[in-house]
Amino acid sequence: MRLLVSDEETSDELPGDAISYQCSLTAVCIALLLQDASLHGDRENDIIARSAWDAARESVAFADRRLVVEYLDVPRQVNELRSLRAQL
Repeated sequence: MRLLVSDEETSDELPGDAISYQCSLTAVCIALLLQDASLHGDRENDIIARSAWDAARESVAFADRRLVVEYLDVPRQVNELRSLRAQL
């Protein structure tokens, strides 16, 4: 997650569209992680999802809903995991 969550110095150098895409992709990743996990659970996937959420929550707040829906609605493979919009 650290690669997706930029620091302030890096953010200042990026154009607005890049930040919007980064935040939207981060939201998709978090949504996919949370499909089979709980932020309040104690299983391994819960701990991973909670750690990712803690690192990315501020970025997710700035996600462009249109981009997130577009990313989630495009199935690339028959068995691809897709997140429910309600999780966002």
